[in-house]
Amino acid sequence: MENRALTIDEFCDRFRICRATAYHLIRTGKLRARKLGRRTILLAPDVDAYAANLPDFHFRTDDRFGHKRFRAAERSGHKRASA
Repeated sequence: MENRALTIDEFCDRFRICRATAYHLIRTGKLRARKLGRRTILLAPDVDAYAANLPDFHFRTDDRFGHKRFRAAERSGHKRASA
């Protein structure tokens, strides 16, 4: 991270979350924040630690029973028109 500290708004823009979610992360201890006067700032090492602790993304093509997932149109009972 090039900046040494981020404001809440900069953090929200970078991670595409709303301010309420950012403050929730701070309140629950998942993100560490500091006060600089009236401003809340997030230091680069704290933001990096938060990002490093995010869960890995695993794309699943089947459900928990091993069945292939169906398209939304097939699930809702609508048949696709065959050409």
